[in-house]
Amino acid sequence: MFWATQITILKLILWLPQHILFRNGTFYHFLPFYVASPINLEVSLQCLHQF
Repeated sequence: MFWATQITILKLILWLPQHILFRNGTFYHFLPFYVASPINLEVSLQCLHQF
């Protein structure tokens, strides 16, 4: 359950901004998403590491 939730969250973090990006064509508006993605990925990996 925990793994499935993590993977789903990661998919949303990584893929959702790209979907919005390509539809609207506004890169700078969603730039924070791209900055946040590696950070969230790092945090998720650290959380998984503790289990």
